[in-house]
Amino acid sequence: GMMITGRALHMMAMIAAGVQFAMFGLIFSMAQDISYALMTPENMVPPIILMGLLALSGYVHLEDAEEAAAGAEEE
Repeated sequence: GMMITGRALHMMAMIAAGVQFAMFGLIFSMAQDISYALMTPENMVPPIILMGLLALSGYVHLEDAEEAAAGAEEE
């Protein structure tokens, strides 16, 4: 991930956030079955907010990468 630039970097941010959302959902559903007390919705809110912001930043800057590539091609 450290060598990726441009549009691929923004797509990777969105994919990583999606994978984390799926993992949180699976872990939360399994933790409820085994009565794991630390996996409460209150404890999961901060990571979910951070993953949402990661996905949002990837989506918002996705068009910036396309515009930068188009600008570089014009020069």
